[in-house]
Amino acid sequence: MSESLRTVNVGLIGLGTVGGGVARLIKSHHDEYLAAYGIDLKLTRACALVWEQAEAAGIEREAFTSDWHDVVTDPAVDIVVELIGGEHPATEIFTTAFEHGKHVVSANKALLGRHVETLAEKARACGVQIKCEASCGGGIPIVSTLEHDLVGNKILTIAGILNGTTNYILSRMDAEGADYADVLADAQAKAMPRPTRPPTSTASMPQARRPSSPPSALAPALPPMMCTSRVSAPSAPRTSPRPASSATPSNCSASPATPTLASTFACIPR
Repeated sequence: MSESLRTVNVGLIGLGTVGGGVARLIKSHHDEYLAAYGIDLKLTRACALVWEQAEAAGIEREAFTSDWHDVVTDPAVDIVVELIGGEHPATEIFTTAFEHGKHVVSANKALLGRHVETLAEKARACGVQIKCEASCGGGIPIVSTLEHDLVGNKILTIAGILNGTTNYILSRMDAEGADYADVLADAQAKAMPRPTRPPTSTASMPQARRPSSPPSALAPALPPMMCTSRVSAPSAPRTSPRPASSATPSNCSASPATPTLASTFACIPR
């Protein structure tokens, strides 16, 4: 074990619900990673707006900063994990991290859905990787499966409910014959739609961005347009979602052999 042991230092930006959970998992699963992969995974730097978020996530004071620049420019950091969402300053976090030789892991479907091709080209030029499995179905290995396991298949259609709130609403409407408005109100009471952007929680655009993140290795096999649907106050229970819009997927122009494609593992070379 000692001969193959590698230390991988992680810099985490964003310590909200997701980021705080990642910080706790890195710490609590440290021994499992070490035993399985021979990797000493360390959370070296963590960035949040206030110290209290870091404290709640179990971050040591010396690892904390409120300035993301401290994370992406730290020579000790190997991987930057961006979990703040949105396009700015997330775009600047990506590009600055690349320029300093850092790999980037992100769950940011808003940014990747719009700009994954540009970011992939920038990462390739800097000799680093983007990993975005978490932006496409969370813990479900969608990107890795399509990129590797199903590479010999021609994918004609990707269909499914791509939003947890929508899944909850449709499941209850189907099982109970409940009214859309009643189930939506119940979901909102449970804070399932994000309170910062309730209009989009069951709308099409955030979900449309999710299929935009898989790598271009899939692009030749995917239809040129991806149709999305919206759950929006159907007139009666069990009504099929009505078409809302279509979104053209953004494709990473890298080939499967280049290191900028998304896959399951967090940039750790094997």
